[in-house]
Amino acid sequence: MANVHTFSESHYVRLLIAPSASNGDLNTAWVSPFADGGSSDRSVFMLTCGATTETVDVALYQASDSSGTGRKAITGAAITQITSSTDEVIKTIEIAPGALDDKNGFKFVRAEVTVGAAGTTPYSVTLINHRLRYPGDFDQHSSYNEAVLVYG
Repeated sequence: MANVHTFSESHYVRLLIAPSASNGDLNTAWVSPFADGGSSDRSVFMLTCGATTETVDVALYQASDSSGTGRKAITGAAITQITSSTDEVIKTIEIAPGALDDKNGFKFVRAEVTVGAAGTTPYSVTLINHRLRYPGDFDQHSSYNEAVLVYG
């Protein structure tokens, strides 16, 4: 029988920007997604966006340390802009370790969210590391505080 892991054993989940009724422009913390959470082969930055009358953009940036040294865009790591006619959606940006300029020491990533002029759009950003190299051999971030498993 194959060794099967549950979602919480095989995915590292961390809330980076908490849901709010009126988040304006925000940046997530700098995270090292391929070292945190059991060392993954893929990291997904997931934006959940509510109803809006503005535009919402998300792009990923890389840096060589957790203070943002050398900050630069990750090529191709941006969503198609959300507008009032395309709101109430979930959008993801998935990156692999090769997306980072690791030859020059870039190991940290953050999502930068830009909202139109009023800055009243509800949204959240969540990091999900998957394809973990060591499933179950890590501690979940405190923002992921319950996993309910139901077998049928």
